[in-house]
Amino acid sequence: MTKNIHALNLKGVMESLPPLEQPPPPADDADELINILPSYSMYHSTVGKNLTPRPEDRRQDPPSYELTPQSSVGSQSSSERRNRLVDDPDDYVTGGNADEQSLLANVFKLPRLHHSNKSISSLVSIDIVFTEHIGKVGIPPKIIDPLTKEWRQGDFIYGYVLVTNHAEEPIPFDVFAVQFDGVEMLYDDKSNPYIPSTHESLCSMFDFNASWNEGFLDRLSSEDNNPYHKSSVGKDPVDNTFVHLDSHKVFVPHVTYKKFFAFRLPDRCLDSVCRHGIDSHLQLPPTLGRCKHERMLVLRDPNRRYSNLGNDLATDDASVAYHLSARIIGPFTDYADYATTKPKGPDNQYVIFNEVHAYIRVVPSPNPGFELNRASIAEESRILYNQLLRDVKDAINAGRSVAEPQRRPPSNFASPLGSPHTERPSLLPTTSSMDVAKIQQAYYSSPQPTVKPKEFRVFYPVKKQSVFHKSKVVGLASFSTPRVDHRVSYIPALPNSPHGPTKVDIPLTLEFISHDGKAGGQVPDFRRVSVEIVALTVRSKRNPIPVDIVPEMMFNDKGKSTENFDMITIKRFQGYATELSRLMRESGDEFHITSELSANVKAMANLAAKYHTLKVDTITLTDDDGLVVPHIGNIPWTSAAEGANQTRYLKKFHLNFDIRRAKLVSADGKESAGPFHLVPDFQSCLLARLYYIRIKFKMPNGEKVCLQVPLLIQRNDA
Repeated sequence: MTKNIHALNLKGVMESLPPLEQPPPPADDADELINILPSYSMYHSTVGKNLTPRPEDRRQDPPSYELTPQSSVGSQSSSERRNRLVDDPDDYVTGGNADEQSLLANVFKLPRLHHSNKSISSLVSIDIVFTEHIGKVGIPPKIIDPLTKEWRQGDFIYGYVLVTNHAEEPIPFDVFAVQFDGVEMLYDDKSNPYIPSTHESLCSMFDFNASWNEGFLDRLSSEDNNPYHKSSVGKDPVDNTFVHLDSHKVFVPHVTYKKFFAFRLPDRCLDSVCRHGIDSHLQLPPTLGRCKHERMLVLRDPNRRYSNLGNDLATDDASVAYHLSARIIGPFTDYADYATTKPKGPDNQYVIFNEVHAYIRVVPSPNPGFELNRASIAEESRILYNQLLRDVKDAINAGRSVAEPQRRPPSNFASPLGSPHTERPSLLPTTSSMDVAKIQQAYYSSPQPTVKPKEFRVFYPVKKQSVFHKSKVVGLASFSTPRVDHRVSYIPALPNSPHGPTKVDIPLTLEFISHDGKAGGQVPDFRRVSVEIVALTVRSKRNPIPVDIVPEMMFNDKGKSTENFDMITIKRFQGYATELSRLMRESGDEFHITSELSANVKAMANLAAKYHTLKVDTITLTDDDGLVVPHIGNIPWTSAAEGANQTRYLKKFHLNFDIRRAKLVSADGKESAGPFHLVPDFQSCLLARLYYIRIKFKMPNGEKVCLQVPLLIQRNDA
């Protein structure tokens, strides 16, 4: 410690100040808060503080000056006045976004002294306390457990941070920051398992009142502070804590500081999160999985609970977490005496002396604007995905024309979903129809009226088995359901919490066309119907996912349960990536693709998917009149002649089940023990959670035909 720190008699000055006066009774919490627009100086001394420390010493009292006559003010040289007006060039960051080079934007990369020296956490303790209402001086708070609530957009998070210096000497700091962050993290097992390989900020909020800054700001509408009165320090009579940090940037020995915080959960993510501008990627995702930092906290303190509150079917190498943090940051030279090892880098680099995190569970509600335009957004997503496929195909064809001019493209090469000339997506009458129409016109040189598939349908050729001859196809069976959104309510992980409807009602149509008009006796007798729910988790390796995941990427109309996201999408783009790499290698400088297309193909080819299957044992079949039927065979066929030698048979009914009856199935097909919960579906640039229903029809020969339908799970307890 430097001599000037010990020379300050800070504690005596602080204790001599009277407690702050108790404010009048509170109004509505949200109405009491004051939102501020920070000044340029305040911003660059806190949020925009540069990652490289600059010389600064607030721990020595400023010198005293004699009063100068007014007439001498004008004697200042023009160069001195200009130097005062011109901004310090060090305040600007060249070669990139200043926010990306700021200290707080890179705080997760800083060395942490409290990791190598465990005694630091007890030397200067930091505690985060959550309260039900906004914190006020002189009013005893009602303390709450943040994990007894599932937070959503617009919720206010209230509480305070306690900082106590238990040492016998002042502890300096350069930054004391109180933040609320939502982050997506991906982990690479080959590197440090506790440091995320990819760290994406979904939302980040900085509390200027709870953190250290140069002024004393009004936090509540009932306050009237002088922002320039540096000596205005008072106590909270409730617990005798100091409510302002010391202006010398030190924590005085045996003094406890209390800083009130208030955050409001945003309605959506930062616009800068998705460089592709995909609307669904800007919606707030729910808490998912367990980040490695939270795992370490629980291991150190068994009394802590995970914010995901159980098994949410997440992968171990990816997570979405929301947490409030308080950090003491300063140059390493200020803390060299407390460090057991010197971190890599210069001596004056910023390090975290101590920090604490408090995780909360966020389960967002559907965004009304997004839900209003969901149909149009889905069409736009389908158009963009098909356009990506066309771009890749065009690039491959261009590369082949250069590398293999005499060779025709192989006929069995994977093709996009539908031909651009035979299948053109139509638009739905939503408020963003004009935007989608513009996209469609941009992608097609001569737009043609098309018919969008109105149903999910799979086909199965029905064969007549013979002992001595080849089996003969006697007809074609199809299974279909309207292409509509099936929505159910998210079931809270907290027990006894209210939620919306969880039952699914799927209208189904079974059709059979016989090739023999006299083959009425050969109408297939379906043995049974079963239902599974598939929870699909998709994660990127590093590059952002360039498109929305649409149903055609997860399943097709072949009716096989083995067809999934891996087979249909990931392997397709892996083939594209291999082919493009070969063509560029063989063609040299004569063939190249854009960096954007290269990144998009690489992102899609390196996706990883994980599947969890949930079995639904209890299902109900009802006919068109709503009457329950015990077996699919009890529903009669209706027939009509289709032609000279064809007869069409039709059977309609409804399939009903409750997702609360679903049971998790392990990889070996056995039911897994233990509770689980299904978070709301979401898609982001790095992670996605989607659900779909797999309806299995067992045929007379024992084969199973699968009809798969998307399922939306959303919070609906408002």
